[in-house]
Amino acid sequence: FVLLYVYVLFSSSLESSIVQRSPLGVGNLDKWKTLRDRTRPTTLPPLPASSSFSSVELTLSDELAGLVSFIASISTNALPPSTDPYHPLDPATILSFDISRLSPAQARQELEHVARETWAMHPVVVFGKSRHPPTRALKMLLEGYGIDPVPSIFEVDLRSDRELVMPVLRRIVGPDAALAPLVPDSDIQDTEEDARELEAGIRLPMLFVGGEFISQRDIPKLGESGGLLGKIKESGARTGGKK
Repeated sequence: FVLLYVYVLFSSSLESSIVQRSPLGVGNLDKWKTLRDRTRPTTLPPLPASSSFSSVELTLSDELAGLVSFIASISTNALPPSTDPYHPLDPATILSFDISRLSPAQARQELEHVARETWAMHPVVVFGKSRHPPTRALKMLLEGYGIDPVPSIFEVDLRSDRELVMPVLRRIVGPDAALAPLVPDSDIQDTEEDARELEAGIRLPMLFVGGEFISQRDIPKLGESGGLLGKIKESGARTGGKK
């Protein structure tokens, strides 16, 4: 108790001494104390309640753009085994930003930016297979257009997450994915893997131009009429091959 009394008495005397000797005077010392108190660390405000976070759900177009961006950005990127391909993809998996921390308006703005950036960098996208005649035929068709940037070709059968990517694509594009093959059936022999794809309601290759799915049924007609080249140009890609 005696030590505490001495400390308090000494502190009060020291402060009085500072006031008397300081040319700042009592008024300026009070201002200094106020400034000191204002600059002391304060408790940070709590984070907003989760209800104020974005509740925006990804549309099918958002999922497609996010998936393409995710796969194209790093070759080793793969959907985690916990992914449920029959439900919307987890934004935390395929997006490079935390959508949950944005307002609905901000989230929608960022998703639109992702789509614009993805289709600008990858205006023509093909999900196909390696050593696969229909995929090879589509690649040759596209190569003839001299597309720049060159088409992004993803060989699904070589991916570790192929069992997830296939149903995700099927869900995104709908039943059109299982329509007539690019090459007539009489020209190719379906493998067991092809048969499994058809049972799952999908058939590779799958072509996307500017984010729009072009079914295999429509590719030959569009190729002959020049419509496919027109869509490629509309996507923003440059062409220099045959028309």
